[in-house]
Amino acid sequence: MASLVTFIAGVVIGGLLSWLITHAYYKRSSREQKAELHQLSKKLSPKNTLSDFERMLEESNWISDSINATEVWIAEVDNTFQISRGERTD
Repeated sequence: MASLVTFIAGVVIGGLLSWLITHAYYKRSSREQKAELHQLSKKLSPKNTLSDFERMLEESNWISDSINATEVWIAEVDNTFQISRGERTD
């Protein structure tokens, strides 16, 4: 009978310890996952504001290209930032 009580106590203690370890890792991974998601969301947020364009003007290198007889300056970092310079008309 004593061995049965020891066995049941071992199962209960082992189950509780296993649950505590699993729960601690679950909480930790949730925090890390939220932080990583926030960081990736910040990177992927649309960068189409005027302040983003001003920052790009100051920090990025620009490459000149001619597209359909129009001079176009394209930012190296993000090619969606472009400045077109066409012909002047009277």
